[in-house]
Amino acid sequence: MTDTARYNMSRFGKICALCTAALMFAATADAETRNEPMRVVLSFDDRNFGTWRKAFPLFEKYDATVTFLACGGIGRGEVDFARAAMALGHDFGLHGAGHRNADSAIAEMGAEAYWKAEMDAQLAPLAAANIFPRSFGYPNSRRNAETDALFLSKGFSRLRGRPDGVVSPNPFGKKTDRWRRVSETDAVFAPAADFLKTRLIGGVVIGKAYNTDMDDILAALRRCGERAEFLSLVSHAIAPGADDINMPTEWLEQILSSAADAGVVVRGMR
Repeated sequence: MTDTARYNMSRFGKICALCTAALMFAATADAETRNEPMRVVLSFDDRNFGTWRKAFPLFEKYDATVTFLACGGIGRGEVDFARAAMALGHDFGLHGAGHRNADSAIAEMGAEAYWKAEMDAQLAPLAAANIFPRSFGYPNSRRNAETDALFLSKGFSRLRGRPDGVVSPNPFGKKTDRWRRVSETDAVFAPAADFLKTRLIGGVVIGKAYNTDMDDILAALRRCGERAEFLSLVSHAIAPGADDINMPTEWLEQILSSAADAGVVVRGMR
């Protein structure tokens, strides 16, 4: 065999090995995606640290983890809460220092000024504490392609806002003519296998102000289990008998218990 032939065979063998490795990697990644569990993505907004902390034992009881999205300033109390939540497996994310609507604020202020006022004000003190959030909840779900591109370019890996063309089935207040069953609204569900690669997720807000029907929500959880889907649920404070935009503790336990019965895991945004 000539030297040229030996070289060509060796080169061919290396190419085959690289192709095999690439195929194995792709197959492994595909298998991991296919095996992604049915889930409820649960997140809580604003500055309800006291009520969130009281709910830690309930989450632990059902082996559930969630995302807490904080707005406003970041000081020692916020850092202490973030560390306590993350130590239990929860995700600590951000909701903006001034709770500004990202789409209109960027249009008015420009991206650089918006980021400095709204995000650096929260990120800098957290970075000093070695905490680096990667989840962001758009205030009032207001977003567009420009805001998404900005947050993703800054290192955020999961955003929560209103996807284009999707209307909440449980509108706020007295807009009951627009109310629809969550469990029958296909647009708020997505295949569980797509969760890992999904950067923007929506959210159905839970609370009496949103005319939440818990029987419907529990049916939505069962749908996730039956159809291998994921669903994002959102609320604010957590307390017994909570009213308005907040989550009654009784409802939270129903969600956690029913999800477990349906074989659906409860996790945060990341």
